[in-house]
Amino acid sequence: MSELREEMTDGMEWTSKVALTLICLDEPLCSLNLSCTPRADCSSSSSEQDQYDSGIGCTETDSKRSSLDRRSELSDFDEPPPKPETTTSTKSSRFFNFPKNLFSRNKEEKQGWKMFGGRNKPSGVMATTGLILEERPSGLPSKSADEAAQHKQMYLDILEQAKKKEQKAEKERLQAKAEQKRLEEQAATHCRVWMEQILPKWDGMKDSKRCRELWWQGVPAKVRGQLWSLTIGNEIEITRELYDGLMEQAEEKIAKQLAEQEKNSTEHKETSVAQIHLDAIRTFTSLGMFQKDGPYYDHLLKLLSAYAIFRPDIGYVQSMTFIAAVLLIQMDPYPAFISFANLLDRPLQAAFFGLKQPQMTEYFIAYDRYLEQELPALHQHLDKLDVRPDLYLIEWIFAIYAKSLPLEVTCRIWDVYFRDGEEFLFKAALGILRMYEPKLLSMDFDDCVEFLTRLPDTLTGAELFRNIELFMRPYNGESSRSKKRFLQIFQEIDERVNPGGTTARTQITHNVQELKMSKSLSGFIKDLLSSPAH
Repeated sequence: MSELREEMTDGMEWTSKVALTLICLDEPLCSLNLSCTPRADCSSSSSEQDQYDSGIGCTETDSKRSSLDRRSELSDFDEPPPKPETTTSTKSSRFFNFPKNLFSRNKEEKQGWKMFGGRNKPSGVMATTGLILEERPSGLPSKSADEAAQHKQMYLDILEQAKKKEQKAEKERLQAKAEQKRLEEQAATHCRVWMEQILPKWDGMKDSKRCRELWWQGVPAKVRGQLWSLTIGNEIEITRELYDGLMEQAEEKIAKQLAEQEKNSTEHKETSVAQIHLDAIRTFTSLGMFQKDGPYYDHLLKLLSAYAIFRPDIGYVQSMTFIAAVLLIQMDPYPAFISFANLLDRPLQAAFFGLKQPQMTEYFIAYDRYLEQELPALHQHLDKLDVRPDLYLIEWIFAIYAKSLPLEVTCRIWDVYFRDGEEFLFKAALGILRMYEPKLLSMDFDDCVEFLTRLPDTLTGAELFRNIELFMRPYNGESSRSKKRFLQIFQEIDERVNPGGTTARTQITHNVQELKMSKSLSGFIKDLLSSPAH
């Protein structure tokens, strides 16, 4: 007798699991090939549902008995009592139905806290976590007091863990809300300082410690356009009259080229306007501002067309759309054009957009040495994989990170770039590499290039600037003798490659070949200098 009881006890957990599995099934058990009642159509009347439970064709009173009790009374191949036929159509498949109140608690029992209780409508069926509190069917040995207490404690532990998880999530939500409020209040305070104390006294405040600190923390969006206009300046002296004249010519050019395109649509002749249009629809697509019929599409098209007229030696180059779009977001079209034209006249942008190979070569070599100095392990890894700097740095520099980073992070980089100059753009590059250095060290060539050309959208300004900050500190002690700033490295290379600034192209090529550089970069530099001059 005791052996029989042990066997029944051993089978208890298996039987309970079968019952749970059957409850969770969404599809009928047709694959069992058992004789079952046909499934009634969903349009059965409510009166019929009141008379017969949705279990196995029994009345509501009968369905209150445990389903396992009823199943134990049937042989393996006995059919349950048939459900009366209805006038509605039935499906040809046959299946088992189970009672809605299987394993449900007594209706009079006091309702306690339930997991996921507010997520679904009451169904009469308990969550599976509550089944451990149920008594076993009458055909199986009842739980011992210790086992019942253990099951109850397990249930309480599950509820306690769920409560703690909800409390933790709520705490994190409140912390995030408080942090957002703090940042908004801080931004409002900083905005007042910029508008009331710094911008009105710009010449006297721009180099102050307070101004530089606020600059590093991020310029408020409300004053960013005005600040950028002040810092970029207008050295090439674009006047309102010149701007209006360029805009008139741009409108005529746009209308003429669009008419020609429409007339000769089958020829697919590429024009600058057509190329600007193609690039515009790919610019900040999530904003929907610069695509055709967007509010800034015409402004972007006119600005870039006017610049191509203003600087025919450069014309339109891909990636210009991103720079122009960022400026148009921050300021009106006229100051945006002034800033755009002056920004592209800076040495770094002039070298890249003008495709000036000797100057581009100097920047690449300087960056390669700077990377080797600051991140030697990563430099060695990338050089071993033949991941040349040009594979990712060209896009970063051409669009000034606008194409590679989230817009808000891009604006923060531009803030400090306009404060510190082009050197900061290369520090930002090292900041990105340092942030992901552990991940990059474990990647092969394909993964590295894919990652660096498609940086994660989750990259935040706060995290990036924490990594950039390490390269902003002055070198002290021993490091001051062994390490050099980017501009120092660049100036030394420029003096060796192009002394006096008038060296012939052939001599520049010879001077570059004598410079020490990484193996991966040397091949690119050779190809760059051998290409036709722009």
